[in-house]
Amino acid sequence: MPKAKIQRSSRPGKTWMVKVKNPKTGREKTIHGGQKGAKVRPGTAKMKSFLARHGKPKTAKQLINQKIWKGTAKIGSTVNIPKEYL
Repeated sequence: MPKAKIQRSSRPGKTWMVKVKNPKTGREKTIHGGQKGAKVRPGTAKMKSFLARHGKPKTAKQLINQKIWKGTAKIGSTVNIPKEYL
């Protein structure tokens, strides 16, 4: 299971990015996400509706977004990304 560190994004308009290596191909992939200026607070109605609307994550970006919205990950932390998301 690859580990990835959440960093500040270098792309304008985005808040976070993750660089992860695909174990099958060996290629590095950069994933950018998060809307600049959006307030994320765990336990709010906004967070609950976001999670209900998106359901189970299908991609690595969705997985990281959900972890950030739930409050289990933040910029500077390391997350495990299961191989099926790469």
